[in-house]
Parts: sequence; C-alpha cells; structure tokens
Amino acid sequence: MRAAFLTLSLIATTVIGQTPAPATQVAGGLLSGVVRGVGGAPLRDVDVTLLGETASTRTDSAGRFALRDVPPGGHTALFRRIGYRSIEYRWVAQSGRGLQIAVAMTPVPRQLDRVVIEAPGVSRRRGTSSISGTVTDSAGDAVGGADVRLLAGGLSTVTDSTGRFEFQMLAAGSYIVRARRHGLTSTNYVMQVADDDNRGITLKLFGLPKATNPRDAARASGYGVADAGFDAFDRRERASSARIVLGPGDLFRANRAPLDFVLQQYRDATSMRTPRSTMTGEGTGSSEEGDCLLIDGRRAVYQPLRSFTSLDVQLVEVFGRNAFVDAFVVSQMDAFRECRGSMDHHPSYFVLWTRSLR
Repeated sequence: MRAAFLTLSLIATTVIGQTPAPATQVAGGLLSGVVRGVGGAPLRDVDVTLLGETASTRTDSAGRFALRDVPPGGHTALFRRIGYRSIEYRWVAQSGRGLQIAVAMTPVPRQLDRVVIEAPGVSRRRGTSSISGTVTDSAGDAVGGADVRLLAGGLSTVTDSTGRFEFQMLAAGSYIVRARRHGLTSTNYVMQVADDDNRGITLKLFGLPKATNPRDAARASGYGVADAGFDAFDRRERASSARIVLGPGDLFRANRAPLDFVLQQYRDATSMRTPRSTMTGEGTGSSEEGDCLLIDGRRAVYQPLRSFTSLDVQLVEVFGRNAFVDAFVVSQMDAFRECRGSMDHHPSYFVLWTRSLR
C-alpha cells in the first residue's frame, strides 16, 4: 500500500489572547480571529458555525471571521472547508468580552495506509464524514500496531508504523474513539461529527508500571472485562435504540449546569420525578433521593443527577421509563433495588460517559 503524508488539524485552535471588551458593548460575547492554511496563507470561505445553534459566518479574503452577540455560556465552534480537516473549538462566551484565536487547517490527504475491519452484526450507518488521527506515547513518539475502535461506527483498525489511522464514510453523530495496546493505558476521545466533516485527533497512551501483574495490565490496557461496557455502547448506537443521546457539544453549551436541569426537557418522557414505589422489588428510577446512573458504561450508582454538572460528562444516554434497553445495562442496574427491571420494563436509566473516562 502507498501511504500519504498526514498532518493533523487538531494542532490548531491555539488561543492567542484575551482581548478587552470592544468600544461598542455587545449583548453577548465575541469570538474572532483568523484561519490559515499550509504555510500560513489565509483561508477564505471557511464556514464557522456554532454546533447546534443558528449563529454562523464565513472567513473573508484575509481569513478573518467574527461571531458577534453570542449568548453567554459554553459553545462549540466548528470550522469547515471542503478539502480540509475540520476544527472544533470550545469556549465560554461572556457578555461584553471578546476572544481572539488563530486556527490552522490542514488538507485532507488523498490516501492513507490503513486497515479497516467492519464488525459483524448490525450494519453501521454510512455518511460523508471521516475521523483520522495519530496515536502517540507519553514522549510524543508514534505508537504503531495500536488497536483503534470507532464505537458507534462498528469499525476497528490498527495504526501503521507512524501511528496513523483513519475511518471514512461516517454518518453525523456522536462517537467514542478508543485506542489500546498491551503494556500501555487505554484512552478514549468522545466527539460529535457533522455531515461532510473531516476531523483529526491525537490520542496519547501512557506506559504501565513494570510491576503490574498480567491481569491488571490487561484491564488497564482496555482488554477483557474492561471492554464490555464499550461493546454494549457500540451495539446500542448501531441498533438505533429508543433513547436520547446528548454529545459533548450539547453538554458544553449548558455551562456547568446540574444534569437534572440540563435534562429537564426530557422529564416527562423519563419520569424524572416519579415517587418512590412501595412495591418490594419494583424499580422506580428517578426520584428526589436518587437516579439510576451507569457511569462510563460499567459502574452503576444510585444518586441524584444533580450531583453531576454538564462539564463533568461528555456524553449522556437517556432511556425513558420502559423504553427498550439492552441486557447489559439491565444487568448492571440490578445492583440497586430501586433500579431493577427488565429490557422493556424498567425505571428511567441514564448512562453517563465522564471526562475521566479510561
């Protein structure tokens, strides 16, 4: 196979300064700056949009852009141009304050030496986007032969000798990119991809202590029982199960709001305030006392949603009361009497993928 040189776009989104409020005060915040291509040349006609919002603009002939009157709170700006890898930048807008950034975009390579295996079972969704990147160790050196899984896409690949990987023909949606190699800690990257989006990322793996026993080493590297929750998430996404999914862009905009507030619009569908049942053995789910939560796909807890904020988590799956759910989630929730049920008869379940995900 022939391999093409790839430069990742995630090296960009460098903040170059916090600017004072402009002379004319604005109702919201201001995000402005310049977008450049290879060699530092300005890029015109780059689409700059706020994910999930109506605000948008394009760069001019000098590569400059400005998003004005952005409502205070967390936002995710997406920079896109045909032929270039997209850039995602998250920031918190403040009324009357401006922020300037410099963004460098890299071209999409024509070829990449890769091995992609489509998982058996339910066919994955297909679309027009791609995710590529590099796996490195703690010193920044390339890690070849690392397993990289695209959860929610049903795909897996192995990095080449330069640590590179790529997944193509992806539909818009939320994904978890999971990188593993024996002897190194596993790592995960949660992201939302738009249509016609070419995204680049870098994943870093760290070495394990030499004294780690084989069983603990396998778990720390993301193999065996440590992978069960990720397998279940991949199956749920590809099966398009009856649940609500909020990705990192949706949650970041909530700007540290408690999760019960963020999810309040789903309260009726999920019975978030259902009184506790007096029937022995019957799950009741959400209440003022607690909610049925599955943390990082593998650790069940019974505690209020409000104990988490929107910035504590990267992705949330919401299963309404009696909505069909996979057997794995049901088995994990069985640890608590309030959360017990079956695949089609259960209280409200919330699967939280946190920022400490490993």
